[in-house]
Amino acid sequence: SLSGYFNYQHVVSQLKQRYEKEIRAAKRPALRIILNRDASAGRLMVLCISQIHRFRFKTTTSGSDDPPGGSASSKGAHREELRLELTDGWYSVPAVLDGHLEAFVKEEKIKIGSKLLVAGAELVGSEDGLDPLDASYVPSRSNCAVALKLAVNSTRRAKWDATLGFVKPTQTIQSQDGLLLVKSLADVVPGGGSVPLMNLIIFRRFPLLYLERGSDSNSSTILTEAQEEKRRQQFEQRRSREIEKISDAAEKDCAKLVDEQAPDQWTTMMSSTAMCDYYEGLSKEDKLIVDRWEERRNSMITDMTRRVVDAKIQSNPSLTRSSMSFLRVSVKALQTQQPHMEDINDEDDAVAIPSHPSATLTVWRMSEDQSNALKEGSAVRIKGLGVKSELRDDMLQFSANDKTRIQLLPKQPSSRQLQLSGFTKRAFAPIVRAHVLSRKAAVDRKAGDGVHIDFAGVLVRSEQEQQGMS
Repeated sequence: SLSGYFNYQHVVSQLKQRYEKEIRAAKRPALRIILNRDASAGRLMVLCISQIHRFRFKTTTSGSDDPPGGSASSKGAHREELRLELTDGWYSVPAVLDGHLEAFVKEEKIKIGSKLLVAGAELVGSEDGLDPLDASYVPSRSNCAVALKLAVNSTRRAKWDATLGFVKPTQTIQSQDGLLLVKSLADVVPGGGSVPLMNLIIFRRFPLLYLERGSDSNSSTILTEAQEEKRRQQFEQRRSREIEKISDAAEKDCAKLVDEQAPDQWTTMMSSTAMCDYYEGLSKEDKLIVDRWEERRNSMITDMTRRVVDAKIQSNPSLTRSSMSFLRVSVKALQTQQPHMEDINDEDDAVAIPSHPSATLTVWRMSEDQSNALKEGSAVRIKGLGVKSELRDDMLQFSANDKTRIQLLPKQPSSRQLQLSGFTKRAFAPIVRAHVLSRKAAVDRKAGDGVHIDFAGVLVRSEQEQQGMS
């Protein structure tokens, strides 16, 4: 019976227990710690949806005939924003959602009473923090000073009986660095924010490439390592010649400017036909003035020339070159066991995304440690994996850089696990095999998904055509 729960005595008892725990024992709930800015909002936690708010905001758009800076013919419009109110059982906080999570709310796959497992959230607003007990803090208002930003790739539905608040650091959670481990590529949504943590098999590694941007920043060219080295050498040679010309001209101009500040003794000596005799005839004080000026003059010309040359280099786009290395690898999710058909149809997978068996990972400015980890057949753990919003050849596009944490798993997968993950070693195939697969791929784009051919051949003829080389 609920009569023994929803009554005055029980409520007072609960409040007293909260006072003893939170005030006297200084054990604050998760959301209060986060709102106080004493803990990161990105920690793994379970929150419950207590309210779903739909706010309407008035937006003003000016007409094309409005005068500059005026709004005489402004037209009123409204936009709707959907927010959740999440609670840890005691305090609540508003949450703004990405487009994917908003769609799940509209489809009622996420609703009031649902529990969410959240990782990598971001608390925006009130940089100095606030206390949820302040009278000014009302999370149900549209102008609330703070909000949690949630993305679909770092948010999951939690079990109905999951404990609210920070997830306890069990051995499994600690092995995952306290992050949400995404186990399948099917759980990754393009443009749904970064993936907190994922274990991947390096299926194929491709040669290192370089992206060279033009001086206008609007054009770019992809280069191989050999092409990059050739372009770099050509650029350095041309740049050295141009800088030498600029330096010679700048040094002459700077010398004229500096000489305008020269003392009369030095100016007269330089205009003399016998400078050595003139110098010897100077008094001891005048010689000291000339010597000091000579030292000062050289340093002044050097400093001024360097500043002029640096300024001209910065203002001349042709003297700067932008080239960035990147590595592409084909990856698959690490599978530790064979999936069962009944697991695929479970009702908890109602929010599942269509499967992508393989994906492309692009690592920009790859470090040496990352290069050592990204070997074919290796299992790596990647933290904060970026996900692009568009697919390419029906495959997910991941992105990382030299700051992304990429580590080899301490326990590398067995041959059975590699097989379950779809990994196969490279094997040379006849050229005709590539011809057959290319024809299949022309008919069905998915026919070539994840298929890479290695073959050895001998160049027997090369012909130059108008549109390129063959």
